[in-house]
Amino acid sequence: SASIGTLCADARMYGV
Repeated sequence: SASIGTLCADARMYGV
């Protein structure tokens, strides 16, 4: 969400 590290986690949260 905020940085590259969270991008991966966000993608999983959204189910991407």
